[in-house]
Amino acid sequence: MSFLLLSFLFLLSLFFFQKFSPSKRNLPPGPIGLPIVGNLHQLGKLLYKSLHNLSLKHGPVMLLRFGVVPVVVLSSKEAAKEVLKTHDLETCTRPKLAGLKLFSYNFKDIGFTQYGEEWREIKKLVGLELFSPKNQKVLKYLKEEESDLLVKKLSNSAQTETLVDLKKALFSFTAGIIFRLAFGHNFHECEFIDMEEVEEMVTELETNAGALVFTDFLPTGLGWLIDQLSGQHSRMNKGFSKLTSLFQHVIDDHLKVSQPEEDSDLVSAMLNMVNKPTKTGSLKITIDHLRGVMSDVFLAGVNAGVITMIWTMTELIRHPR
Repeated sequence: MSFLLLSFLFLLSLFFFQKFSPSKRNLPPGPIGLPIVGNLHQLGKLLYKSLHNLSLKHGPVMLLRFGVVPVVVLSSKEAAKEVLKTHDLETCTRPKLAGLKLFSYNFKDIGFTQYGEEWREIKKLVGLELFSPKNQKVLKYLKEEESDLLVKKLSNSAQTETLVDLKKALFSFTAGIIFRLAFGHNFHECEFIDMEEVEEMVTELETNAGALVFTDFLPTGLGWLIDQLSGQHSRMNKGFSKLTSLFQHVIDDHLKVSQPEEDSDLVSAMLNMVNKPTKTGSLKITIDHLRGVMSDVFLAGVNAGVITMIWTMTELIRHPR
């Protein structure tokens, strides 16, 4: 009983100390948080709605605490421009979150590698491979071919008066282009690719990537324990294993058969860099760099494309004229 009383008094004193102690820094306004959990209790399942509602009360630039981690939330285009454009160099570091570390293969991708020489080298390599004049011609051809295939599917469904799952159709369309351009595989004909399983995997990964991981925000040990008990760690590791298995199939297939330079894709180009001796002081490309880039290109490329097209179709239906 005495232990509980002491714990309560400690938390109460900590709360009043945080509330009334004068701050030496010029911090943005924000809601007062609780000890340890901060403002986590004010966040609902739809994070963007919770942040929007809080911004209506506290302004377009506000300070929240996700557990013990301070987070500045920008809710206006003016504030976003000021931070992301005017002060880009001061704010371009990436957060080292548990989920991001896992799916970027220890921050070896483009999206979450810390700004610096490594990030510039990887970005340059991917840009040269994906956006070269040769690949722009290939991309045009792939778009036309995949578009024809999509139109045929929709036409057949119209003739037979069957319902179309728009998300599945657009997923197949987008994944087909990305797989052929970046990975050198036909998404519809490849033996080790099951479209239903891949789509399910991407949905799981998207859900896990957007989930709150307490390990990132609560004191060491406490956050880990909560994630273990809730099954969050297990879900992330399960999705990561599926993703790595898919990528390894693609890599192994490239290693079996050497492709001529004119038919080279992103995976082939990066595998050549992995096996190529590097000069002293230059970046050594590893298999994890390759997997990290594959994760960026595939997950971000497919999701962004599908979501954009679904919302475009939604707006066309809502406003046909």
